[in-house]
Amino acid sequence: MADSDFSDKEAHYSSDPSRKRGGWITLPFMLVGNSRRLMSVIWLFPALVIVGIGEAFHFPTSIAIFYGEFPESLRNTATSLTSLVMGISFYLCTALIDMIQRTTKWLPNDINHGRVDNVYWVLVILGRHVN
Repeated sequence: MADSDFSDKEAHYSSDPSRKRGGWITLPFMLVGNSRRLMSVIWLFPALVIVGIGEAFHFPTSIAIFYGEFPESLRNTATSLTSLVMGISFYLCTALIDMIQRTTKWLPNDINHGRVDNVYWVLVILGRHVN
């Protein structure tokens, strides 16, 4: 499935810059003298483009399947369920992020001291087990 492949690639790509910033790998552009330089938010742009491409495959495909497989009387209901499921998943994601903030130090108020790569790996693992 193209949409889940894009989701996995996005999570892997998103974890890389944070992991490199975290100290496992130090790249030359991250050093200023003996101290580390803060990473730019531009590192998120490619990952978000990959998410957008994955959504571009996922949403229209779901709608096409619902219109093709459901009886005419249920097509509107099935289509609206797509939006409902997306809304529920956003709430579940918010609850997951809140739980991660409460139980770990991966997402502090200053993200430069956090471990966002670990959060992405949790999302990869959960995504693989749910699918």
